[in-house]
Amino acid sequence: MKFVYQTSCAMLALALSTAFAKQAPSTSSPLDVLMVGGGPTPEYNQIAIESNVRYLNHILPPNSQITTFFADGNLNHATVKEETQDLKKSTPSPLLNLIVFENPAGPDQIKMKYPQLGGPLDGPSKHSSIRKWFDTTAKSYQSGTETSPLLLYFTGHGSPDGADYNNNYYDLWGAHNGLSVQQLSHYLTQIPSNVETTLIMVQCFSGSFGNLLFKGGLPNGKYTETNLCGYFAAIPTLPAAGCTTDVNESDYHDFTSYFFAALSGRDRFGKKVTGADYNHDGKVGMNEAYCYSLIHDTSIDVPMCTSDVFLRRYEQHGQPDFTIPFAQVVSEADPAQKAALTGMAKLLHISGENCAEIEYKQMLNHPPGLNEDNDSKQWMNFLSDLTKCRNQVMKRFPNLRSFDDLMHSPNTEKSVIEWINRQKRKAPWNELMSAYQADAKVSELGNEEERKSALRLRFLRLYNSVVLAKKLMDSSDTKRIRQYEHLVSLEDQPLIPPASSWNAQPAK
Repeated sequence: MKFVYQTSCAMLALALSTAFAKQAPSTSSPLDVLMVGGGPTPEYNQIAIESNVRYLNHILPPNSQITTFFADGNLNHATVKEETQDLKKSTPSPLLNLIVFENPAGPDQIKMKYPQLGGPLDGPSKHSSIRKWFDTTAKSYQSGTETSPLLLYFTGHGSPDGADYNNNYYDLWGAHNGLSVQQLSHYLTQIPSNVETTLIMVQCFSGSFGNLLFKGGLPNGKYTETNLCGYFAAIPTLPAAGCTTDVNESDYHDFTSYFFAALSGRDRFGKKVTGADYNHDGKVGMNEAYCYSLIHDTSIDVPMCTSDVFLRRYEQHGQPDFTIPFAQVVSEADPAQKAALTGMAKLLHISGENCAEIEYKQMLNHPPGLNEDNDSKQWMNFLSDLTKCRNQVMKRFPNLRSFDDLMHSPNTEKSVIEWINRQKRKAPWNELMSAYQADAKVSELGNEEERKSALRLRFLRLYNSVVLAKKLMDSSDTKRIRQYEHLVSLEDQPLIPPASSWNAQPAK
């Protein structure tokens, strides 16, 4: 799915901050896991969302207590949308495919399939299911029969609140309005404050849920002093990647893919993933997995975490300061942040002590996205040539009532292909494919510009975060320092042990 940034640079600038973490030991207790995915309708329940749930079912520890709410809650309903090339309808000729389907590879086949989640399905992705789960889980903790830490994982779509992006929604199945920040905050108040709770949300605009740090989910609420931390695929004002109908999982480039691959040591195909243990202590903490994703995620994602929200709330006063030399900021960062800063700088092809200041000005002067006028011009050129070629075919073969007739008449199709092959060096045929390729190139340049803008913003956020964290640690506010250190210790826990193989111990 292609997204175009629509947020102003001023809003992007205000979002600059990210994590600053210390290493903390993990707990040996089994995880109590809630996974919510799918929706809000079959049309928007892309196969990549299903794949995320299946991936986690394979890499989570086998003793995890997993509850999964997905789509309408029925494995016998075809609620998952997938897309492949429809080889049955394509023709042997790329030019004829272009004429008929506007794609030289042939048409796309869109179909609905039954969910394959790699584990049991416990109910629909609806308010009633989530509310009941929190009620039941809270009673288990309060009775003393439950002591496990919590992992809450949400994968699907998100919507802005339409006002200030502080109370965004996770879209639930069939709901006109989904699960808001403030609603989830209410559910979480049922969980005892001593329970370690990790929230990972990968939907668009998910960063708004960082406000769960504060009472009522309000950005100006009192700090809750709980054991909650979270990671999010996108800042509150931006979309996220990962909602594709493509069945080829090797093309999945999103926060879930990189974060959990680094954390578990296995990618979606079971291939071993290394290089995220930046402090060389033999394990990968969530902050290390987060920094790994900042470097390696090639999508439009601009991830953030709860310490981002904390630092911006208490230490960000006015515009961010990027005048501090690069070497100084790197020296003040932890090992994972150092790797991310230097890695992203290399990918951006920037260097020098004032590189952050230059990149910040670049972001303000050049809003994300490509010139839409240029994109539109290339598309109109292609449509013009396409119309001319279609008219010539219909004139040469008057018995054709429509191009659909070709799919039911092999002899006519053969004749059309032979005729096209004789015309392809003449205008407008000799210009049609180049016009299509020019339009595709403009689209890809637009996608590349969006990805580069996302990488630049990740770099600036991390840079600013290290500066803000240093400012806090140098202050005399011992209470705030203690709160921050506790938060980042939660963020840096390993959460799950390395997976020995992709599905050697499937989750139950």
